[in-house]
Amino acid sequence: MDTNQQPHAHTAPQNDSSVPPTTGISLPSPVLPSGFTLPVVTFANADGTSTLTPPAPPPVTSSLASAPAISAAELVELAGGTGIFLYYPLVITIDPGDVFYLRERNQGENGIIVQVIKKEIASYTQADNKVLWRLLTAVRAQELQRVHNEPTEVIDLFLAATFKVRAAIVNGIWSSAAGHIVTRNVDIFAIDPAVLTSNVLNNQLPVNIFLGDFTIPSTWDERRRLRHQRRV
Repeated sequence: MDTNQQPHAHTAPQNDSSVPPTTGISLPSPVLPSGFTLPVVTFANADGTSTLTPPAPPPVTSSLASAPAISAAELVELAGGTGIFLYYPLVITIDPGDVFYLRERNQGENGIIVQVIKKEIASYTQADNKVLWRLLTAVRAQELQRVHNEPTEVIDLFLAATFKVRAAIVNGIWSSAAGHIVTRNVDIFAIDPAVLTSNVLNNQLPVNIFLGDFTIPSTWDERRRLRHQRRV
């Protein structure tokens, strides 16, 4: 027995999922006695280097918004100046009055400005059947237990926001919303409501509304005093 041999360092197995492979993954094969090796997949970075993990995609930005596009919201429908988009409330908080920019993807600064007017739970085709199933289960078992192979729908965690179209963006310029519509292929940006006000209300012509004739308080008091004197 050779006592001069040094103990070997313990290394993680090649197929350990916690250690990224650097030389490929060896797999047995019923055809090839020696098996075969899967090549290592690398991803290119913007600086020219490579990495074993996929890099995060660059954020989608707009000159009209101070923050990147919202990834946890999707447009569902839009008709007659009113629409709905779904969102994930654990990622983004939305309240009535909030303003958003729905920009067509890969078409420059073109889209619509919308304002949320109502929030509600998300609706989908199986919603009514699932609610009825849960109610029947609760009545029979005297408690609500979501078991018996009920499908776990992630959409149950979504909310729906109804909005009104307030303006349109055409080549980066604010314009009237009349006749403008977008597809579902949009990026959604949160916009400061003050931006909507400054670009819509302040650019309109002055509104002249006749509110009637007013009498200053001193004159009104004098007339009332004279009327009282006549009665006496």
